[in-house]
Amino acid sequence: MVISGSSDSYCGTGCDSNFGECKPPTAAIQNSTNGLCGTTFKSTCANYGTKTCCSQYGYCGNTTAHCGTGCQKSYGVCS
Repeated sequence: MVISGSSDSYCGTGCDSNFGECKPPTAAIQNSTNGLCGTTFKSTCANYGTKTCCSQYGYCGNTTAHCGTGCQKSYGVCS
């Protein structure tokens, strides 16, 4: 049985991004100052110079490895 929804109960804490977009708690997200990003570091690459994509491994960058498959769109730009 698959359970899904769009409320904070489904898309907030405990959300699995492998099955859809997760909404990080907005108060907890900060701009990355060291190139680390994503759910683990609770920081975004959106304002990290030209490296605005957050890879699936939690690094800011601007290559297809950062912006393509696995990119964490809640924490940066994805293609």
